[in-house]
Amino acid sequence: MVHPPAGDAEGLPLGIQGVGRPGDEQTFLSLAAQMEKVSGWLTRRAPLKVPA
Repeated sequence: MVHPPAGDAEGLPLGIQGVGRPGDEQTFLSLAAQMEKVSGWLTRRAPLKVPA
């Protein structure tokens, strides 16, 4: 699973790639959900720039 949890000082996304234990998807997905909640990533949107 790849998750963009945060941004750097300039607002560029930083990502994390993780691998869980075989057969333990529940723990791994729970961790990903917690990281997603804490990061605030879901509420961020790229600025829309329309060419003139």
